[in-house]
Order: sequence, then C-alpha cells, then structure tokens
Amino acid sequence: MRNALRSALVLSTALCLTNVAASAAGYTYKEISVPGALATVPVALSASGVVVGYWDDAEFNSHGFIYDAGKITSFDPTGAQSTYPTGINASGEIVGNYLNSSFAQAAFTYSKGTFKGVAMPKSSATSVVGLNDSGVLLGSAAVAGAQVVFTDTNGTFKTIVSKNSPLPIAINASGSVAGYYETQAGPSSFLYVGGVLKTLPITGVKSAIAYGLNGANSVVGAVTTTKNEARSFVYKSGKVTLFDVPGWTSSYATAINNKGVIVGGVSNTKGKSSGFVYNGTSFAFVSIANAESQSAIKINDAGQILGSYMDSTNVGKIFLATPKS
Repeated sequence: MRNALRSALVLSTALCLTNVAASAAGYTYKEISVPGALATVPVALSASGVVVGYWDDAEFNSHGFIYDAGKITSFDPTGAQSTYPTGINASGEIVGNYLNSSFAQAAFTYSKGTFKGVAMPKSSATSVVGLNDSGVLLGSAAVAGAQVVFTDTNGTFKTIVSKNSPLPIAINASGSVAGYYETQAGPSSFLYVGGVLKTLPITGVKSAIAYGLNGANSVVGAVTTTKNEARSFVYKSGKVTLFDVPGWTSSYATAINNKGVIVGGVSNTKGKSSGFVYNGTSFAFVSIANAESQSAIKINDAGQILGSYMDSTNVGKIFLATPKS
C-alpha cells in the first residue's frame, strides 16, 4: 500500500537549500534536500513557486514538506506513519494521503496549520490526487467493490467516472478532469469536461496514460507503441499529436501549463536521461551536472520547472529551475 500511495501521491525541520550546478542555460537551479534523507520526492508546484513533496527518513517512513521562498517545513497529519502529499493550489491548500501505524490509508487536506480528513461516504480506501484553485478535490475510492473517480466540493462528493478501474490524474480551474482507465486495448486516457466523459482518440498503441492537464483542457502524457517505444502525446482542441524529442529514444510528457509549454522526461539506450521543455516549436533541456538520471515533472505559468534527479550515490533529490530574467 505504501508503494501505491507513492505512485498515486507541522514541524519545522532542519532542511537545507543549496545551489545546484546545471548544464542548461537560461535557468537558475536550487536543490531542495533533507540532510540524511534516503530520498526526496517532488509532487506539486504552485503558481507562485511553492513546492510540495515528501522525504524518507532512516526508518523508511515518509514525511510531507513545503518549500516556500527559501523556507522548508515538514508536516504529518496526527497519527501518520508515512505522509504522501499529492497537490497544492494557488491558495496554498494541500491535499494528500497517509498511512497510520497499522498501515491503514486515509486522505487529508492541509491548510494554515489545520488538517482535515477526506472520506467519500459509503466507500473505502479514499485517496486524493489534487485540487483546483476553487478548492474542489479530485480523488478515487472503492465503492461496492469497484473503483470510482470523484470530485469533492465542500464535502459534496460527485462520482464522475465509474468504469474500467479509473485513475484520476489532474483537475483544472474549471473542474475538468484527466486520467486513464483500463480498456480491452490497454490503458487509455480520458477527459471529463462539463459532465461529458470521453476517451482520448489515441489509436494503434498498447497504452496511453495521461499525466498533465491545463486550463484549456489540453492533456499531455505518454504512449507505448506496438513496437514497445515510449512516445509523448499532447491532446489539444480535439486532436492528438504524438511527438519525439530529437536525440533521444524515449520520452514522456508530464505537465503542460496554461501557455501550452510542455515538460517531461527523456532517455536513451545508453541509460542517460534528462528533462525537456517544449514550447510547441522547439525543445530545450533542464539538466543537472553529474546527475545519474533526471526528469522534469511540473511547470507553472511563470515557467518554473520542478524536477527530480538521482545523484551519483543513488539518492533521490529535487530541483527547482527558474527562468533567468
């Protein structure tokens, strides 16, 4: 269950923030790290550059953290053994999931020092994956033995997807939702807009998994082709476009901002990886010197990029890249 929470995704702690040597021009980089942590994992980036993620201690327990204007604060709901935040909105409200000492799962919201539980009525194993700037929560739960995707507006839950074991990924300001579910052909991406659910028109592939959604209902993600190739996709204005990143054999798009700029990760057959930025016409790269592997996972409208990398000692770390003015 702990691994599932990691993939779904207040005590001040002595954390450190240091400069990271970078090989990509046009950005300044900061490393967000916890001294002695086994790993540090990023999960969300707000419009103002606030970072949310979690870190692992020596006992392999995870703790949420917030990075805001150079200050890092660690947090855990009462009774949590491991905490996995999953999202933050423009108001600084955070959502996530945690495991208690009995490894039972629960969902939470966290705002201004106050935690609140989230549980869909008549369901079990509620989890939340994000929220929008209006405070509408997005999550999934088990109802009558089947998984559903829901939105929660001030305690009013609405089931929006109830077929094919759906998994929610993102919700935008207007309440549109992206995610993916199982079909006979394999995992397929969906988009829910204005009460209408549709499967994205991606055909001829083994799988199509959505990872990001912007305010214009554009969706990005990755496909696995019939030749087992990993390619990125963008869905925009009713049309899907698959794309590759020049010089790399595999790619996966993870986020798109409201300006249409896409970020993600790339890799090659030699085991090298990097993070890419794509504005629709050209590619750039965010790259940490001496990193073993790296990826860009989020981008806000200011162009700040949140990413992760593995250092030479195989410790997972986080970087925040800010465009140079």
